[in-house]
Amino acid sequence: MKILRRISAFIGEMDFAVLSAISPSGPWTSLMSYLPGSDGLTVYLAMSTGSYKAKLMLENPRVALLIDNRCRYTDPSRVTALSIHGTAEFLATHRERVKICTAFLGHRPHLAALLERPDTGIVRVTPKSFQLLDGVDKGYLIKQGESGWYHE
Repeated sequence: MKILRRISAFIGEMDFAVLSAISPSGPWTSLMSYLPGSDGLTVYLAMSTGSYKAKLMLENPRVALLIDNRCRYTDPSRVTALSIHGTAEFLATHRERVKICTAFLGHRPHLAALLERPDTGIVRVTPKSFQLLDGVDKGYLIKQGESGWYHE
């Protein structure tokens, strides 16, 4: 699906996402560096396992991420924004964590101090749907169904 290739490329181009988790009083947001997964659609996050956002994701793994490029353009009509709705899961095995931390260091060396801490956890966000906004007038909703991705 062509739109998924575009989404994957956009995830790979950008550096930051706004994470939204669900707290008892409503959405909880945090600006995060992220690492694109090898499939181009999965996203990895690094955080302290004792942080409030980590606690929220353990209680309710449904999350959203917002990635946009509006900081790159002065013309707001050129903006691209991607919302990812999915499920957050802390990586359970040491091997998985080491693999992703090594990749993180290669892409986001500024996170070295965080990645080397013993209380740092790696979260995999598995997407269930995407909403891609292309400019101010075009939007696409892509969902994952039983037989794969489809455009709604």
